[in-house]
Amino acid sequence: MRTDLRDAFRTLVRQPGFSAVVVATLGLGIGAVTVMFAALWGVVLRPLPFPEPDRLVWVEAVTDTGRPNSLSAEDYYDYRDGTEAFASTATQFVWTPGVVISGREEPERAESSIVSGSLFETLGIRPARGRSFRPEEEAAGGPSVVVISHRFWQDWLAGDMGVLGTTVTVDDVPSEIVGVMPEGFDYPGEVDLWLPMQRGTGAASGRGNNNFFMIGRLADGVDRDQAQAQLDVVAARISAEYPGPKGGWGVSLEPLQDQLFGDLRPLMLTLMAATAVLLLLTIANVASLFLARALSRQREFAVRLSIGGSPGRIARLVLVQSLVLSGVGALVGIGLAHLGVDAVKAFGPADLPRLASIVVDGRVLLFTALATIVTGIALGAAPALRGGRVAPAAALQQGGHTTGERGRFGVRSALVSVQVALSFVLLVGFALFLSSSWQLQQVDPGLDPEGLLTLDVQLPAAPPEGEAVPGGPLGDMVDRIRALPGVAGAAGADELPVFGGPYNGVHRGDRAPQVASDYVPATRRIVTEDFFRTLRIPLQAGRGFERTDGPDSRPVVVVSQMLADRLYPDEDPLERIMVLPWGDGIPLTIVGVASDVHDYGLDMGHRPAFYLSFRQLPFIPTSMRLAVRTAASPSALVPSIRAAVREVDKGAPLSRCLLYTSDAADEYQ
Repeated sequence: MRTDLRDAFRTLVRQPGFSAVVVATLGLGIGAVTVMFAALWGVVLRPLPFPEPDRLVWVEAVTDTGRPNSLSAEDYYDYRDGTEAFASTATQFVWTPGVVISGREEPERAESSIVSGSLFETLGIRPARGRSFRPEEEAAGGPSVVVISHRFWQDWLAGDMGVLGTTVTVDDVPSEIVGVMPEGFDYPGEVDLWLPMQRGTGAASGRGNNNFFMIGRLADGVDRDQAQAQLDVVAARISAEYPGPKGGWGVSLEPLQDQLFGDLRPLMLTLMAATAVLLLLTIANVASLFLARALSRQREFAVRLSIGGSPGRIARLVLVQSLVLSGVGALVGIGLAHLGVDAVKAFGPADLPRLASIVVDGRVLLFTALATIVTGIALGAAPALRGGRVAPAAALQQGGHTTGERGRFGVRSALVSVQVALSFVLLVGFALFLSSSWQLQQVDPGLDPEGLLTLDVQLPAAPPEGEAVPGGPLGDMVDRIRALPGVAGAAGADELPVFGGPYNGVHRGDRAPQVASDYVPATRRIVTEDFFRTLRIPLQAGRGFERTDGPDSRPVVVVSQMLADRLYPDEDPLERIMVLPWGDGIPLTIVGVASDVHDYGLDMGHRPAFYLSFRQLPFIPTSMRLAVRTAASPSALVPSIRAAVREVDKGAPLSRCLLYTSDAADEYQ
């Protein structure tokens, strides 16, 4: 074997051109498949970083129309107390709301999660310092406490060892720090602060206020089917007791891993398969070179056989040489894979879960080693068989040029066929990709994104001192930004189209809903009066919001065309009543019908939507996404926008500044 290895490396040096082509080709193929496996493993296949992750399950509601939905806090308590299938349960808010952290020279926006104190116990992760929430802290009016992430502890508090018991100002409310989570813990994703869910307050009040999901850890000896059966019993009882908001509703259970990353599995596996086909094509191409090289070495093989070498010895020599070349190619591929992983992290989708966990680690290197061995054997198999079957006398007489013509052309024809077939597969896949991309580009989003600058602004929960302005401080900010030079239009919304948003079930005013399916689920947006003009969303009928639509005027609403067709399919919807089931129900007069927009990406169909006026809300909003249509350089405009915001509230940080064009979104820090 040492002799074969020495001979293989000598061959690399004696034929640098051939070796360079093979190593470079294999390096690209192996590097590509390594990067893709690193992404597949890091995002989809890597087990959750919790003890016994296979026992963790996700629980959500299923409406009477079969759609998944979140739970109310009261639903969660019923499922928690009415089942014995779980060793522990917890709940989390469906959103990760932004909060303002103040106390330093510049306020900052942080991501928070409202959870039950049992979350950390259920996941099997204890705070590295301190504790979780106590029962009295989860009751209405309980103390203001917070558990912080390791990242927040280091960045904001400089790793202060005496952090426990100190306070941090969250939305103008001093909150005691009672715990610090271990480094790397970021569930449910890039969260800085965990706040206790206080039963009966805000989002955690009411049977129809569906704002939470449930997580459970299965008890010993209990499988998912048994847990589902117990949940079904509780769901049936809830449906019978509360037929209005929960009539016909059920509940579903699935592994937590599938809920978090299951939607990505088909896409990632498809990309992995495409990369594997690319590697196979690479192997087929290089195998053709190996076979041609082996045929040119038939005289050498004949000499080796004539002086006592065995066919097996010749075959091993060829295989060792192919494995050595594959190994050197793999080293190049690993180097390229490190660069590729860095590129994926830098340019990959920002919302891709566990993007930071994509690394070339030991498991990925093991996969690369196996791929390298398979590649080396595949490359050397045909040449090894050919080399071991050389007839010495005939090869020496003919100079090693034309022995075994039928076998030679049979193998080469097979390799060519494989290359053509694999190339066809890749071409078809690429054509489908181009077709899908073209179709997405032709989709009308329902708005004009060209030159639209968006920014997130976050206010403390408590309103600033002084006389309140119509629409609150956020409305005043929009007015100031609209007056800036270079601004063609400005508006605000709690969430913008394409980015999703919360939804509510609504119904027409002249028909009281009898069952849950009488409600029409629709995306809800709270917007300022210039929203439709700034985003250039056409109005099909009626009008948009006006400054006169204030707290003392009649409550009005603008609905999308799809929602209008659902509520009043054969009637003019203008001046009709739509009821928003907040509290005892809020009747809203429809004053406009807007064109449908894509709420959850261009690859998703339209869904019903309705728009409320910021100026008519019964509360002062604390966050908003600003949309500014620019007539000047956006990079020069951002400082002016920041100054306008600070004129209203010095404690309002800006974040997530994006400029949208028809081709891309460029981020400005």
